[in-house]
Amino acid sequence: MRGGRPNGIAGDRAEPAPGAPIVDVRGSAAVLDLGELAAGGASAPLTVGYMRIWFTPVHGAVVDRAPVEPHALPRPRPAPIRLLPPQRQEGPGVAEALREVGERLSDSHVVHVTGPRATVGGLFCALARERTPPTEAVVYLDVRGAVLADILQVLFELMCAGPSGSVASADELRAGLRGVRGLVLLRDADFTVTEADIFGDTLRGCSIVIAGERGPSPDGVPGVTATALSDEEMTPDVVELRVASLDASAFHALEMLIAAGGDAVHERVIAALLNGDEPAQRLRVLAELALAEANGPWHRAASSALQPIPMGLRPERWAGALATALAAWAHEARVQEATWTHGFGTWRRTHAWLLRDGQADRLAAARRLQEDVALAGRWGAWRSLLLDAVDHAETRGDTAGRAWALHQLGSRALCLGDRLAARACLAEARDLRWRTGDRAGAAVTQHNLDLASAGITAQASRRSRLAAWASRAGRRRPEPIG
Repeated sequence: MRGGRPNGIAGDRAEPAPGAPIVDVRGSAAVLDLGELAAGGASAPLTVGYMRIWFTPVHGAVVDRAPVEPHALPRPRPAPIRLLPPQRQEGPGVAEALREVGERLSDSHVVHVTGPRATVGGLFCALARERTPPTEAVVYLDVRGAVLADILQVLFELMCAGPSGSVASADELRAGLRGVRGLVLLRDADFTVTEADIFGDTLRGCSIVIAGERGPSPDGVPGVTATALSDEEMTPDVVELRVASLDASAFHALEMLIAAGGDAVHERVIAALLNGDEPAQRLRVLAELALAEANGPWHRAASSALQPIPMGLRPERWAGALATALAAWAHEARVQEATWTHGFGTWRRTHAWLLRDGQADRLAAARRLQEDVALAGRWGAWRSLLLDAVDHAETRGDTAGRAWALHQLGSRALCLGDRLAARACLAEARDLRWRTGDRAGAAVTQHNLDLASAGITAQASRRSRLAAWASRAGRRRPEPIG
């Protein structure tokens, strides 16, 4: 008997037999040795709102109540941050677009811009220089592949004063950003209509300029088209001739950038794959030939080299090496490098390839990448990776992998205060771990579930699955590297 139901029934799930050799996980908070888990190669705890979370390599995330100290609501930083776009020439079309954007911002605090990348870059430089006084915040983000929650989290960390190293709850995040004034420039954003509304409402005190591939939002958000004449039309024939002029190292570097699908790659990753050969000169050549684009140490393939891919290039041969090198670099540089300012798509592609490969060491690397993303405070991106892991496990019939991803999703939701979603994910993860004989893992999941279940009524519990999974609708599957 459990909770008044006959043995074998728990909602729509079958229970193990009462005599199964397994600990009673219902009261696991009293018997789970958190200290022993923390000593087994786990990460340092990260405080998130009223919870703290740390990651164990075998059982997944462990959540516990954090010591709570009274603190004020998040507030803007005492000195405004000014994260500016790289300097670009103001070519044809920038002056006219700048004037039109200024007019639009006088009527609405959100403006969408479309146009050639170089022209948009020059427009952003001009906006940051001419329209913002030194006392006002400026934030420029390249958000290709980023989910909305991750973009808001990064903006909060950059623009608001808060505890160092912590991840704010959703309510604290919104409260902090609504009190900020400044200019927010987003490059390669791909918002839906609803996401654009949420973003504009959250940063209601800021002027926001969004440059995306899909153009102005169809919900009436003002749009500006920036136009410019190209010095030389990059036809496939021109691209082929320029590729043929490359030496071997530059040729391989271009293949790696194409394998990343147009997402940004740090030059240290390219250097590691070129066996220490200094990549700066080769990457500079690619940029001069308009085969790649550079933003400091970050590089991506130009659109002219992606569609169609020039003949003779075989980017797929670098897929495995590039994914492994990217995951290793992310683990080493997750704290030191501000990777969030240069796109998120790279990590999702890397994660997708590691999952698709299927080998045990690659699956372990995928889980380490999930942990690295979470510990770097990018919890929107963490959620995207976990949902991809659930989809992958369901496709392959991997019960243990599905249980792991559901456990992580539930632990994340618990830390952010979404107890209904947490309970739905954790209850299913616990049952899956129990059935597969992972007794220790089931106990860890039940420990987190005990925290999530406190104060939730039976009626709310029946709605929790919808709360947990409704947001999966309409998600696009990631394209693996290569």
